[in-house]
Amino acid sequence: AECGIKKKRKDAVVLCELLFTASHDFFEGKTEKEIKEYFQKCYDFVSNKYGNDNIVSAMVHLDEFTPHMHLCFTPITKDNRLCANDLFGNGAKLSQLQDEVHEQVFKDYGLTRGDKDRKAKHVETLDWKIVQLQEKEENLKRQIATIEDNNELLKLNKQLKKTQEMLSQ
Repeated sequence: AECGIKKKRKDAVVLCELLFTASHDFFEGKTEKEIKEYFQKCYDFVSNKYGNDNIVSAMVHLDEFTPHMHLCFTPITKDNRLCANDLFGNGAKLSQLQDEVHEQVFKDYGLTRGDKDRKAKHVETLDWKIVQLQEKEENLKRQIATIEDNNELLKLNKQLKKTQEMLSQ
């Protein structure tokens, strides 16, 4: 057994990562010390929930647009099994984790819990890019139609002026 783990499958998930952040506005005006305290509370939450000995790394990024922390840990269960599925295996468990971190950390900062009933589904990058290109195409078609309508309007205005000139003679 490695690291006190009873048994490890060859395809076992050996590292999990949690990302802690908040909106850019939340961090605006906060000192570096206040930001570090926020991330320390996030770290403490994971330490208490999954065990400090299981935390492999915690990297806080203050050099990007929105501060955030990547926290990596080994998914060891209470009965000392390596099993990410037991910890995060379904949407209900992930939702419960979000509830817990909100209650124990985010709520103290006045942050709100995200929408639990959100029905958004993950979209693969290629599919997302296709949708974005289709939206661009539709927008360009509308712009072209507007330009064509404007050109048609200009032609009609010219015809109207010629007709008015002929009538005034």
